[in-house]
Amino acid sequence: MWAGALLGRALARLREDDWQDVTLWVFLRKAQGRAFYERSGFRLNGAKGKHETSGMTTTRMRLAL
Repeated sequence: MWAGALLGRALARLREDDWQDVTLWVFLRKAQGRAFYERSGFRLNGAKGKHETSGMTTTRMRLAL
């Protein structure tokens, strides 16, 4: 899967550059997208927001590196 390989390489590079954590926002209703990041270790942290253009609810996910 290309997306998994790309994310894995990006996370490896961030670790090499001594990043401590990564935060991203995903659409709350997109279970498949959230599951993709969860498989890589990201976890929901409870924060929510609203995407300006679509009005959809977003949620924040975090991964400690």
